Amino acid sequence: GNGGYDVTHYSIGMTYHADTKLVDAVTTVQARADQALTRFDLDFDGNTIHSIRFDGRPVSFVREGAELIITPRKAIRRNQHFTVTVTYGADPAATHGCETPPPLTGTAWFPTPDGFVIAGQPNCAHTVFPSNDHPRDKASYDFTLTAPSDLTAVANGTLVRKVSHGATVTWSYRMPQPMATELTQIAFGHFTVLSRPGPGGVRLRDVVPTAEAAEAGAQLQNEAEHLRFMTSKVGAYPFKEYGVLAAQLQIGFALETQTLSLF
Repeated sequence: GNGGYDVTHYSIGMTYHADTKLVDAVTTVQARADQALTRFDLDFDGNTIHSIRFDGRPVSFVREGAELIITPRKAIRRNQHFTVTVTYGADPAATHGCETPPPLTGTAWFPTPDGFVIAGQPNCAHTVFPSNDHPRDKASYDFTLTAPSDLTAVANGTLVRKVSHGATVTWSYRMPQPMATELTQIAFGHFTVLSRPGPGGVRLRDVVPTAEAAEAGAQLQNEAEHLRFMTSKVGAYPFKEYGVLAAQLQIGFALETQTLSLF
């Protein structure tokens, strides 16, 4: 994490190219300065940066390890709101340098046979997108994900739009409730989305490999009771949707088919 500013919103856009298995991405960070700043850091490791803009204009930057150091032309005033837009490319199969002890992998990118899954816990979200990668700095999110038309793209939050462009489809999700960076999850692949009402106004949403959808449906019937039990012990669930993301991958501490939470 970094001091000096508070992130209020992330807009994350990704386009997955099935032929090359590469990703074109752009992340816009909206923030407010807690103090006067002549420069500031974002956490960002791996990936190939194409451009960075500060409030819409090109800006100077350097990279030092997992730190992306940005120096605006003018100092940032205390309480000033600003935006940073980073355009970059990524290879989900590449090894990034997040310093996470075994058995975790040191990256939040996990390639699958038909796409990839993002799983940033406990501290590797910054291998995927530029951020203030600390759980104390929560923010809202928008996700705009473009995939080949035979794949499904999913992310945290509620699906607000799905637009077909012929060979590709763009899926837009919104997470209005403040969320820690480590909870960010994105996935591209042959998925079936199972959605139904849940307890307390929370909607149950499960994302499972299409080939396993029939079997998974029966196994997920206890989710409502699980949510009731947890809220009775720790309080109200903070998000509008609750469920699992199941994908065939190796995280390093589980079986080949790993079940992840999807908020």
